Amino acid sequence: LNTPKNRYESLVLMIRQWHYLKMLERRARRHEKNGLATTTPGSCTVECPACSHPEKYMPDNWKDTPENKKWLHSLFIGIDANFRLKWKDVSCENVDLDLGNGFSFFVPDKAYKEYLWKHKDDVEPKSNCSRHNAINLANTKFNQGLAATGVATIKCSCHDMKWPSSASDLQVGERYCNIDYLFYHSIVNSDLDSFVVSYNIACQWSVHLKRRMAELDHDFMLYLNHVHICFFVPKFHMSAHVVACHSVYSFHYGLGVGRMDGEAPERGWAETSPLASSTKEMGPEPTQALVRYELAQAEARNASTTEETSLDEHVLPSVLIACGLEIEGEQCGLKVEASKIWQHSQDRQRSKIQLRCNSLQRKIAAWSQINQLYIPAVTTLSRIEEQTTAAQKKPLHAYTISHWLPSQIGTKLSFDLHLAEIEWKLRVAQAYEALETLRSCLQIR
Repeated sequence: LNTPKNRYESLVLMIRQWHYLKMLERRARRHEKNGLATTTPGSCTVECPACSHPEKYMPDNWKDTPENKKWLHSLFIGIDANFRLKWKDVSCENVDLDLGNGFSFFVPDKAYKEYLWKHKDDVEPKSNCSRHNAINLANTKFNQGLAATGVATIKCSCHDMKWPSSASDLQVGERYCNIDYLFYHSIVNSDLDSFVVSYNIACQWSVHLKRRMAELDHDFMLYLNHVHICFFVPKFHMSAHVVACHSVYSFHYGLGVGRMDGEAPERGWAETSPLASSTKEMGPEPTQALVRYELAQAEARNASTTEETSLDEHVLPSVLIACGLEIEGEQCGLKVEASKIWQHSQDRQRSKIQLRCNSLQRKIAAWSQINQLYIPAVTTLSRIEEQTTAAQKKPLHAYTISHWLPSQIGTKLSFDLHLAEIEWKLRVAQAYEALETLRSCLQIR
């Protein structure tokens, strides 16, 4: 029987299209003239039904509410970011099109990126409070190979529902410009005049917010005379702040906030964080993964023919070479770490390196046994290397052992050139990935 064609990618594409069409249908866009063209950002979401919405759930004379009762119509906003929801740089818009960009909870991508580009050289002000990760990570470059270092969102802190056009990817930590953009777009169309904002670095972020909002929109209603806004730090995060913040930004001393804790975004992250390992790789497969997939398909086709080249039922030639390249990468990394050990290094550091050497040596031994099936002559090369090292009285470390990939053997011995072809394809893919990483690093600079 012929192996059926893998239709997983087609199925995933169909699921995406079905979700997209159902979203438009449920928001009555299919019956509108030019429904797709006239769909506005955030219009395909479900608004929090329990929050204050003028002309929907509020009395007509709500603006005449006495001062001591205005808290009834306040809008409670919670701001936070999740640095676990990273996304690797494995995709681009040309090959992974976004359906309904900006129609729901994420802000429209094009305008957002144009805004960030204008603020690419902004330097975050130093904190006069504690050393918060949200601020510290904004000035670091721990984003190698990542298209997004996290996700920021704004949601109703009373009822744990996200606001339309109130989520976005983060590029380098939790920068003020990212949060400013989300905050502006989440309330710009609101007619309310009372806002309660909770943010774990509200003591820093709120200081020059008025000036930054004016740069976004000179007519922004937030700081009109009749608009009341107050800032708080969520209760769980308050202990990380200096004592001066405990009285100014505490919910315990705020009027009209009840027993609010401001931790609604954290409860949402608790549900989405377990998905981080899955969403991290979304997009077209990385180059090396694609090559491995193609090699596996070729080996599956050859399995039923006379071209079968596998000598082990569990380790196919492509798997052997791919594992060899991974071991080579581990050796390079371990060699760099071992070079940092000096005479005054702590025992804990030496122990860590030694444990990694032991683990790597076992991997090389297991891999070499399989490699000898495909290239029996490598036993001769291994024996010569051991004798040479012993004669020179040099220590043989796990990160200096040759495990004899086809490229290391070269013309020393004869072997199946099919193995060299596999290594060449994987090396080329590896080189393209390294080049893309280098480009990303240069763009960051």
